[in-house]
Amino acid sequence: MIRILLLLFLSLGLAPAAPSLPLKGGENVLFIGNSLTGKLKDTLNTMAAANQLPAFNGHQIQLWNETLETHVKISPEATPEKFAEGENGHAEMKGYKVKAAYNSLWKKGQYDTPEFNDKGYITALEAIPRGTPEGKPWDFIIIQGYSDANNTANRITPGPDGKPNFEGPLMIYGSRLIEAAKAAGATPVLYMAWLLNPELGGGNQNPESYYNTQFDQLIASYQALARAHNIQVIPVGAVMRALSKERKPAEAATGWLIQDNVHGSASGKALLNYTMTAALYGRPAASLTHASNAERKGSDSRYAVGETQKKGNLLITPEIDMAIRQAVDDFLKDYGWQLSASNL
Repeated sequence: MIRILLLLFLSLGLAPAAPSLPLKGGENVLFIGNSLTGKLKDTLNTMAAANQLPAFNGHQIQLWNETLETHVKISPEATPEKFAEGENGHAEMKGYKVKAAYNSLWKKGQYDTPEFNDKGYITALEAIPRGTPEGKPWDFIIIQGYSDANNTANRITPGPDGKPNFEGPLMIYGSRLIEAAKAAGATPVLYMAWLLNPELGGGNQNPESYYNTQFDQLIASYQALARAHNIQVIPVGAVMRALSKERKPAEAATGWLIQDNVHGSASGKALLNYTMTAALYGRPAASLTHASNAERKGSDSRYAVGETQKKGNLLITPEIDMAIRQAVDDFLKDYGWQLSASNL
């Protein structure tokens, strides 16, 4: 019966509808990004378990400190610096030839073949149409930009045929990945990352500071790309900016959400986990309990109400925790996400 319906769809020139959020459990989700994506495939399932939400099947393609352009172009010829001898791959990926990378598909199922093993790497554009190691199609593909997002060259102009003309790195290479995801029957979702520590970007009070002008460009670029492709964007960066400025708790330092130049502190990681979980599962962050894979006491990544965050020695009070969750909910609603405590 399913085969008959599929043939009917194809004969009419139609395709089955792409999957829609919220997650219901068991979906195949591919994360494409850098260290700001980290191991979200694991962390978000930990968050889901702590909140009695169903798990998804997650994989990731991660290139540290790289942009979507590198994900699209990577090869020994186009990006030779990523294949430097002696620094390749990740400790968990023996034989991977790309420097500073992690790819959870490596040597699994359909990716454990001479085609990939001899070459020594798997690109995002190879993985998107092929699907999971078991050969199942992706349901959702989460795409995270980086420094390409605040590039002033990013713009969309009308083309001669009426179609949009994409200019700038986020627009060009983000579009390549979005279009590939749609062609594979998956639903692409943009993950808006953030800028650097405001303490290192000229501060957040001067509207002309590098931090503010570049963050304006970053937010506008993600919004424009999402509108052009009629997809959703998870506004992690916008939430982080607000909680570093107008919604910052009085007792928190300016850079309280960043532990170094760019990576999240315990509170910054909690903000990320709340935002992603609320968006993907359609549940208000105010209804969620935080949990992560870094629950070791004293860990820089440990986030627990009633304990002190190492960055700035900030005591995480219930009020600060709720300030993060409320900001997440407000921004997700502003960006068109439907949140309901009754989802699932």
